[in-house]
Amino acid sequence: MLKLPFVTHVTGISWEDAFFTAIAATCVTHMGNLSTAGFNLPGQLIVLILLQIGGLGMMSLVASVVIMMRGIKAGENIVLGAPRSMSAGKMEKLLRTVITYTFIIEAIGFVFLTGTFWLQKDFNFLTSAYYGLFHSVSAFCNAGFTPFNDSMMTVTWIVKLIISFLVLAGGLGFYAVFDLWESFHGRGKLLINTKLILIASAILVVGGTLFFKALEGSNTSWMDTYFMVVSARSSGFFSVLPSLMHNNSTLVIMLLMLVGCSPGSTGGGIRTVGASLIFLTILNAFKGNVRLLIFKREIPLRYALKSFAIAISFIITATVLALITAVTFDLSLKRVGFEIVSALTNCGLPWDINGKLLATPRGLIAYCMFLGRIGPMTILLFFLRERNASHLSYPKERVIIG
Repeated sequence: MLKLPFVTHVTGISWEDAFFTAIAATCVTHMGNLSTAGFNLPGQLIVLILLQIGGLGMMSLVASVVIMMRGIKAGENIVLGAPRSMSAGKMEKLLRTVITYTFIIEAIGFVFLTGTFWLQKDFNFLTSAYYGLFHSVSAFCNAGFTPFNDSMMTVTWIVKLIISFLVLAGGLGFYAVFDLWESFHGRGKLLINTKLILIASAILVVGGTLFFKALEGSNTSWMDTYFMVVSARSSGFFSVLPSLMHNNSTLVIMLLMLVGCSPGSTGGGIRTVGASLIFLTILNAFKGNVRLLIFKREIPLRYALKSFAIAISFIITATVLALITAVTFDLSLKRVGFEIVSALTNCGLPWDINGKLLATPRGLIAYCMFLGRIGPMTILLFFLRERNASHLSYPKERVIIG
């Protein structure tokens, strides 16, 4: 579609550029060598459609996968984000919730962003409405695409606040939203899954902001610090270039990208529930507990093991790819590592916007975007497959671990 005759870009569009941009938009990962601002209006609208398909399509896909696994017992898919067994009617209601929630939040964002752009008197009403629509969809889908050349570096704090709200709403996960809706109407208590998502999200935003501000000091404002912490979770918008940050701050951003958003959301990463189970498993181990206890409930340890497996697979994949790429192409390991983590976690946060936008080969970036988009779910489906359980028991034996 981006090679249609009426689609143009200020630098021209090759087949390779069109293909890579389409992949990035569908994977809702803002990484590429063509700026969205360089496209004409038809080109930007095509990118916007791909963003909506990529964001909503992925949410619906995950929901459909869970529905197909309806025979799984309650609690067995907690890492995926749906620990409750659902009836056929509730499954249908869940899918309706996904679509309704998406368009309501995007509509709210559109109204507030349009009003903000228009009241600033920098744009006329139609331009303000277009920018409001584009940024609302892009932010909710955690995509990071924007018609502005410098992303959020020159917008007002109000715009950053609205964008951050949309990013958090898109990254919350529709299972958590569905559970909150059911609990609000008195149809059950909040699930442990939802509690973990809310607590982990709050800790990441508040704790990440304070820690990042302590590292950057006066180099960034409190608003930019908060915005970068929220955006690093998976959205790809930026108000400060990572290339201008301190090394420690860059590491914090990469860790936030690895954690990512919540299960069943438009974002990527290890996911908040998985990261929470890893942390709580370690905490329980230090306390001497042999069981994983959360909110006076016991979570089977196999789910903690699955969370560790996902996290380790992310880390090993990013490390190996970064090392091989940096050595093979004689590139900066710091920049290559950042770009690979950004692509693998579907964050799309660029290292720099000056000069060459990507140092890492685009083929590898495209591979990482696809792997990050389907990787965690593929791993989970592998673990969640029905297996013939062995009824054999073996003698226990202790080993020395340190």
